[in-house]
Amino acid sequence: MTARSRLGEVEAELAAWERLRGEGASADLQAERRAAWDALRAERDYLRGVETGKVQLYLYEPADNRIIEMFGTPGTGTTRVLTYVPGTFTRVDSFYRGEVQGVSQWMTEQESGMVAFVWKGTDFPGDDEYPGQTGFGIGLLEANGPDRAAPAGEALARLHREVASDPTLAHCRQIAMGHSWGLVPVTASEVQGAHYDQVHSLSGAWVPEGWTPDASTSYSHWSYTDALSMAQDAMLVGAGRAPDAVPAFESHIYERPTDVDVLLGGDLAPFVTPDGPSQRVSLSPLANHSLIAGVSEENKNALNDLKERLLK
Repeated sequence: MTARSRLGEVEAELAAWERLRGEGASADLQAERRAAWDALRAERDYLRGVETGKVQLYLYEPADNRIIEMFGTPGTGTTRVLTYVPGTFTRVDSFYRGEVQGVSQWMTEQESGMVAFVWKGTDFPGDDEYPGQTGFGIGLLEANGPDRAAPAGEALARLHREVASDPTLAHCRQIAMGHSWGLVPVTASEVQGAHYDQVHSLSGAWVPEGWTPDASTSYSHWSYTDALSMAQDAMLVGAGRAPDAVPAFESHIYERPTDVDVLLGGDLAPFVTPDGPSQRVSLSPLANHSLIAGVSEENKNALNDLKERLLK
């Protein structure tokens, strides 16, 4: 399916929903209609951007849960290719709403010689739209399970081979970046033979069993104390293979005003003791997890440090 053909379908669906909006219905049904209407409008606006050239699609297969958006223009002046993989709960409509492209777009705006691909080339944890807390729990379980690593790595390695076969991109420095679960496909693609000059973890989740670092690749981990890092410290994620526990990754952990140290007490003491070990925790754990993958003013120090590393 092309973006243009899908745009025609969406506009027809919107017209049908428009006729329903004025009909009587229960409050729940009205809410469902509003949600469907909003989703279709977001998709329509995105696809109109494709038509006008504002949005560049490298791959568009929404029925198969796959979409790849590109920033920058490949050419003789291109020196770096960034492949960005967003995290858990990323759906195709995450692209419509501009929820996952911020860092890649910002990086290409800072460096004219960079082309970036934002990749969702396979099923992601939590993208199956189960409702409410059920969906949230399922997504977290899927993100921590090993079953998706190899298929995602194979799919991402295919993109890497395609990029390497493009004469305007083959000579470029190859950079991969994964937010949260997005680090899993990146490192799994290395297992499948992909080679990157740099790999960056943005609060990355874990690396697959059997993964070994490439001696010619530099690895960096950028994060705030957040919900994921707290779970990693408790050994609840990826069987302990978190990037800040893997020696190959150079860690950069940024402090936030909501960070606190919590005393845990001695090994045998049932109560908190002043000389016991402490645990770094955040009072904004979910917000911090999203912050590292955004372009807000609060994240500018991390972004500028990351940009400096990318341009080396």
